Amino acid sequence: MIVRKNGNTELFMEDVLILKVEGTKIKLFGVLGDSKEIFGRIKEVNLAEHRVLVEEI
Repeated sequence: MIVRKNGNTELFMEDVLILKVEGTKIKLFGVLGDSKEIFGRIKEVNLAEHRVLVEEI
């Protein structure tokens, strides 16, 4: 999971198994039971590179 803010990209979370979108809130659930939330928009999903690009709002 990569987040873009102010034109820069950074790794937000690794090993995401579940991604739930609720309006502008995106909930992420990892392989070890960890979870995070971010407010943003999904800009790109690249399955070949196992990457989701989110633009933070």
